Formats: sequence, C-alpha cells, structure tokens
Amino acid sequence: ERALAPGDLDPDSSLALALRLMHPHLAGAKPLVVVVTRVTPGTAIEIAEGARRVRSIARERRKRLSMVVLDVRALPLAPAPSPAWESARDLVAQEDRVASRMVEEAGARVVPWRPGSEDLRSALRRGGIA
Repeated sequence: ERALAPGDLDPDSSLALALRLMHPHLAGAKPLVVVVTRVTPGTAIEIAEGARRVRSIARERRKRLSMVVLDVRALPLAPAPSPAWESARDLVAQEDRVASRMVEEAGARVVPWRPGSEDLRSALRRGGIA
C-alpha cells in the first residue's frame, strides 16, 4: 500500500481518466460532475482541464453549471501554534485562492467546504445543486 500527501495527484485515478471512462455516458447529455478534492497549485491545472472537457462534452459554450468542485478546506481548522505557522498557513491559503480562480476561469464552480464544520448537503446547496 502507499499513501499520498494531501494535494498530491494519484496517477492511477486521475480526473482525466475518470472523464475518459465516463465519456460514453456523458456525450450528448447535460452532465453535472461533482468533484470533491482540495484545490491546490498542484491540482488546479488538471481540474481546470477537466472542467473544460466537461463543458466540451456537454457542448456548453456559456458559463453554466456543468462541474462543481467541492474544495476541501481544512487549514482554518488547524491551530496556529506560532507566528511562523500562522504565516505559512496564510501563504498556503493565498496560493490555494489563486488555484481556485484558475479552476473557476475554466468554467467550474468552486465551493469551499470545511467537512469538520459543515455537512455535505449544505455545501452542495451553496454550490447550487442540492
């Protein structure tokens, strides 16, 4: 067995692979794809490409809802034991915001979700799909 660090891509189960496998089921339909992950600088490019692919499959030219990304946010829940830790946490949060904007510009709706403080149904509702 192996473990991935948070935000690392799993080459055996990528979003691109999942979309390729789902393509026959999505083609000609108006799909709504929900992705639950953490949007980081390391994952944003693949997620943005996935959003463009879903829009292409759905033949969606306008920025309508075809992919929602529940962006798992846990950093605010982590304690800040020192000023250095707090600065690092703030820097990571800023980088993640830039990554989220990249995904949104590709046509996905990014909904921050804090699993420890919000239930899934509430997050989906905020994303416009529950």
